[in-house]
Amino acid sequence: EMLVKLREENKDKHIVYALGHNSIFLRFYETTLNLWNNNKVATAMKFEQKIVIDCSYDKYMTVREADNCAKQLSYSFAMNRIYDQPFDLHFCNFDVNSISGKKLRNHIPTMFNPEFPMNVHEKSYLDLFDKEKLVYLTPHCRNALTEYNHDDIYIIGAMVDKSHNEPISLAKAKKEGLRMAKFPLDDHFRLKGGKSLTINQVLDILA
Repeated sequence: EMLVKLREENKDKHIVYALGHNSIFLRFYETTLNLWNNNKVATAMKFEQKIVIDCSYDKYMTVREADNCAKQLSYSFAMNRIYDQPFDLHFCNFDVNSISGKKLRNHIPTMFNPEFPMNVHEKSYLDLFDKEKLVYLTPHCRNALTEYNHDDIYIIGAMVDKSHNEPISLAKAKKEGLRMAKFPLDDHFRLKGGKSLTINQVLDILA
């Protein structure tokens, strides 16, 4: 009788459930989605492929470029969380007192909380990973990345260089004796206004 009465009172002609109008479906709150995405990233830290973002280029960027770089880093972290299989992201050579470092903390205030699933290192990737597995992605090298290797650890340079686009990442990779690769953009696209990709675009292509 209660259910019939509820149906009669329901003017919108939607299904009305008894027991306080509860349904069998969970309500999606933003906090619940955040916990779910963070859990995916925490699982990726144990089992998924590692990707390095090299945050050592502040001295080569203007204040505006460093600010833009921090936004791209936050986008990269946010995008990685919603992938079906997130990467195990590592932000290396991170200087918390740099412009991009301070800006990134503004975007992600909880990034240094112990429970927050974000790998941030002051150390270099050379101190953390096997050098033989590292591959630096730089648009200035000759070797085209035509096949994705799950055994490699790819490095993305966190640099926004809109003024002169010098081969700084190429010089760094050579100095450190690392393998290098670039995306074969010329084989697939006719890009206008240069071939610069944002950090999050590079991550998206890898994904």
